[in-house]
Order: sequence, then structure tokens, then C-alpha cells
Amino acid sequence: MSPPAPIRNVPYTATSRGGPVEEDSDEYEGTSTSRGSGGPAVGWPYLVCMIDCCAREIVGWNLSHRCRTEDALAAVEQAVLERLPEHSREKNLTLTPDNGTQFTPSRFLETLGRLGITHRRTAYHHPEGNSYIERFHRSLKEEEVWTAEYRSLEEARASIARWIEEYNHDRPHRGVGNRTPHEGDLAFAGGLQNRL
Repeated sequence: MSPPAPIRNVPYTATSRGGPVEEDSDEYEGTSTSRGSGGPAVGWPYLVCMIDCCAREIVGWNLSHRCRTEDALAAVEQAVLERLPEHSREKNLTLTPDNGTQFTPSRFLETLGRLGITHRRTAYHHPEGNSYIERFHRSLKEEEVWTAEYRSLEEARASIARWIEEYNHDRPHRGVGNRTPHEGDLAFAGGLQNRL
């Protein structure tokens, strides 16, 4: 297998539940990244992911051949509509993308407005602002993507979905007290209920 090609990252971050993480809050980060190698049949698709920084859980993702506005919106909508089905407007959600073209069109901004999401951009050349999702993508690429030879985009999606499921439900994370990201989210939600 040939060495992986350079990776292109397009980071963005979202914050919800208002306030700092230790209080009643939740921060989301996300990145759109070229998937790297994995076989000539698949080419170089892009993966857009969103991570809950408090729980380290992947809450939305989309894999496609191009990184367009609709691909970024698919990950945003999955994270918001599935994770916060009672509407995001009262969750004080803020999405902070970089200046990539998929995050700046009026359709993207209008969709965020309809979902009640505030749009805010990250600084130029500052990947540390999205450290959780950048680290997630490193693990995904090293452990799954760069070791695979996918025969199709559908096979890549299924394999990445299995890896994300394992990451969310079976893999303890030091940042959430050696719990899995899903357990971290449940503990965080339980702590909020106890305070109400």
C-alpha cells in the first residue's frame, strides 16, 4: 500500500447548552477532512464529523466524494436533529466553522438560522481550536482508514460507521473519566437532570 497523501482539513466547532462545559453546557467541534488512502475504487472522499467536546462522542458525520455545503449540512443536521430533536433554538447552539467555501454560502447560513444556530468562525491557521475532532480524525485514519482498501464508497461508509460506533460505545476515553463517550454523555445528561 502506498503512503497516505496529504490530508486537507476544514475545521468547525459548535457549542450548545450555553455556558462553560463544567456548568450547563456542551461544546461541539467538527472537521471536514480528506479521507486519505483506502483504495483506488473509492478515490478521495471527504468526511465531515461533529464531536461533542464534553462527552467526546461523535454526534454527526457524512462521507461523500466532495465537500460541498450540502455535505457539511448533512453532518450538522444529523448532530442537531437527532441529538437535539426537541429543536436547537433553546439550546443556544453556536457553530464555529473556518472560512471554507462549504461553510459560507447563504444556504448554509440560512439553514443554521432556521435551526436556531448562531454562526461564528474560527481563527485562520489555528487547528488547536478544534483539538478534540482533530485528534479523533487522527485516530480514525491511523486505526481504520489508512489500513483499509475499500472497494466502494458504501463499503467505506459501513466500515467507518462501525469504527465510529465502537469509538462511541466501546472505547473508554481519559477525557471523560475513562468512560466511553456515550457513557460520558449519559453521565453529563444525568448530572443536568439532578440539578433541575
